[in-house]
Amino acid sequence: RKEVRGKELDEEEESADDDGDANDDGGDGDGDDGDVVMEGEGKERTNLTENKKEALRLISKHSVNFRDPRYLTGISRLMGCFAFAPSSASPISSPSKSSQPSCKPLFSPSSSSSPSLPPSFYSSPNFPYKGLLECDYEQLAHQFQISFRVLCSLPPSSPLRVCVDAGDQGIPTLIKLSSVLSSQGNIKALGSDPSSSNVPIEMQLDKKMQFHSVFTCPVSKEHSSPSNPPVMLKCGHVICKGSMDKLNKSSYNDRVKCPYCPVQQSADTARVLHF
Repeated sequence: RKEVRGKELDEEEESADDDGDANDDGGDGDGDDGDVVMEGEGKERTNLTENKKEALRLISKHSVNFRDPRYLTGISRLMGCFAFAPSSASPISSPSKSSQPSCKPLFSPSSSSSPSLPPSFYSSPNFPYKGLLECDYEQLAHQFQISFRVLCSLPPSSPLRVCVDAGDQGIPTLIKLSSVLSSQGNIKALGSDPSSSNVPIEMQLDKKMQFHSVFTCPVSKEHSSPSNPPVMLKCGHVICKGSMDKLNKSSYNDRVKCPYCPVQQSADTARVLHF
């Protein structure tokens, strides 16, 4: 009986030890889960920090290739954006349409990393780097289309669309000019003289619709035209053909002297330029 009772006590002690080990294992498991979460957050911060360093390294390496002053503003904005880069990543609310896919920016606000800057500051119109924190898919698609057309040697937009837009901007001015000329009793009102292709007014169009350079003669201060094209002299200076003809008439030896240097040449050797 003593032996049986002793075995039963030993078995109870072993089962109690097993339960204690199981409880210890369960406690260790909960601690491991917490460690995993903390480790994941630490890795996220480490990866974001490494991304910042890598981005700064790339900017420092490649910005020397864009020394033109027109790129200085863009590079300065990229460098200044790092001052607002948080230590943890979190998506920023974007005013884009719900049908568009969600966009996770490179840098996003975090209340824990920037307590002095509330999240509403990043969505404020006064925030200078708002465009770098949000994704505008419509603008991105438009820019992609323009770049693709340029690479394929195609115009940025349809020629028909350009003509319609130019007419939409120019027709109101032409209508006003026609009414003014008609009220003044001008017989040759706008459109009544088919032989004339010029109008006595300057048309203001957007820069995207201005495709041809306008040459102004440095001698007569007149704009070049099909009847008065720009010509390049032997020395390399360019004047209008009308100015060259006047210089040729005033010459006694049928030689044209450049008005800007002592080089002389025949009028027949001048080359007509086409811009």
